[in-house]
Amino acid sequence: MTDEVRAAAWRMYAAFNAHEHTATEEIFTTDFFSHPLGATGPESVTRAWQQFHEAFPGVQPRYGGNRQ
Repeated sequence: MTDEVRAAAWRMYAAFNAHEHTATEEIFTTDFFSHPLGATGPESVTRAWQQFHEAFPGVQPRYGGNRQ
């Protein structure tokens, strides 16, 4: 994994855990396709994050990798 990809992954986890739903606009490209969601673009990720946080407000996934 490149440093750039690793940094993007960390930014995604940090935004999700902080409930920064608008950060999806800077993290995901407009042609990003989410296979689990079956949808394209950052708006689909924003909706999914909002729905997830409404259902599970205290959940904060953790990444087990080394933050280097």
